[in-house]
Amino acid sequence: MEVIFRVSLILLIYTVARLSEFESHMALLAKNDWNVISMHYFLEKHKQDKVEKRDIVLTFDDGHISHHRFGFTATFFIIADRIGTPYHMGIEELSELAAGGMEIASHEESDKKSGRFGTV
Repeated sequence: MEVIFRVSLILLIYTVARLSEFESHMALLAKNDWNVISMHYFLEKHKQDKVEKRDIVLTFDDGHISHHRFGFTATFFIIADRIGTPYHMGIEELSELAAGGMEIASHEESDKKSGRFGTV
């Protein structure tokens, strides 16, 4: 996990973490009443100068299956070439996330090949 501070933003980025460590982090966010929001929502709030002190953005890289359930709003950066491959989420899991209000975006790695980037 990395914590990046920019324009009053705390950004938690997860690639791979031990499940116990990850669960501990999520419990701390819940216990301390952090306002966990998607990257898109943060950018909208930032444009309007309405970012709040307890806003935090939670992102997940690569689409690992271990990131599928955690209880907060987040942005998932998915490598399109890995959808449905071992240890990565498939269309069903990604559809569930999107239906649950999660932001699904494209990860740079697959975009280097195709020349595209953006929310999928």
